[in-house]
Amino acid sequence: MSKNTPPVIEEIKLSTLVRDLALSGRSEKEINANAKEKWQELEAFGGWDPHQPGQYFKRGGKNHLLVGFSRVQAGLDHGMKSGYFVEVPDDASNLRVACISSNSGRNISQYEQGRVYKAMREGTDRETAKAGDPVFAPMKTQEIADFPGIGKSRQHVENCIAIFENPAAIAELIESGQISAQVALKAAQLCKDENKRLAWIKKAMKSAQSENKEIATLKHLDAHRADYAPLKAAPKKDETPVPTQTPKKSEKTSAWPLGSESRVRDDGSDGENEDSPKPAKDIPQGESDLFTSGESAPSGTPAPNKFTPKKLRGLIAETVGKWQDALPYEVPPADCERLVEELVKLHLPF
Repeated sequence: MSKNTPPVIEEIKLSTLVRDLALSGRSEKEINANAKEKWQELEAFGGWDPHQPGQYFKRGGKNHLLVGFSRVQAGLDHGMKSGYFVEVPDDASNLRVACISSNSGRNISQYEQGRVYKAMREGTDRETAKAGDPVFAPMKTQEIADFPGIGKSRQHVENCIAIFENPAAIAELIESGQISAQVALKAAQLCKDENKRLAWIKKAMKSAQSENKEIATLKHLDAHRADYAPLKAAPKKDETPVPTQTPKKSEKTSAWPLGSESRVRDDGSDGENEDSPKPAKDIPQGESDLFTSGESAPSGTPAPNKFTPKKLRGLIAETVGKWQDALPYEVPPADCERLVEELVKLHLPF
């Protein structure tokens, strides 16, 4: 179909449409909830508005629904027989991203986005794929973020997947709207014990209910943090801090070039456009030698590096791991890996 050719709007019987929830990007529960809202629009208009058609594609001689799941459900719930649709190509990019936005262009929930992004990350299981279905190769999270029609940051994609991968008991609370997705994500970052994490979230819900709030937010979660994920204790006043090693002028020093990706931080903010956390200051004596040549050299002459590329990378990865362990929250593995690669580039002179 040419871009200049207006789409053909067809009236199709709702009962003949094949509805594959995997293409909707949402659970049946969320579709039913959205259908109640959509019915108000359909009822106010006096029926299905042909100027706002759904989308379908043909496969195996059948019409498969692609966009309009909530409207179709609303119509079926109230005895509507048909609706208006336009046909789109059975194209991989359409099937990938058409479900990300729904209900007048609004994004589906982060939990349901996570369902889509995880499927894209894993690709198609060839053993369970149905005959005639497109086969998708696994994708990296950055590839998903850059995919045409998605337009999200890599960190957003990873956060949505982390939210979707919550235990079933917590996922149910997200789907039912009792907690925000960010509450589940932050609790998962700070508390690895699933039972303890669920107890913490339920405490937050009780705090929200005491304020007559329907949904628990980060404020309610933070109110009980001391019981479930306390901050690291500050050093006692009579303790003498261990002096850190000061690099000599001839030594190389390292900036920590971790990008300013969006992430949930201890204060509940997403950290966007902020510098990344700096490495812990209590690195054991001698570790700063990791980024030096280890030998003095005449002025203007580069000193030989005592590490092989493989050994240097291993030591950098070990140091980054210790830095991450010293933080009060978890840094995504992809960020740590990227940090290691950048440090290797900075300190490897050959």
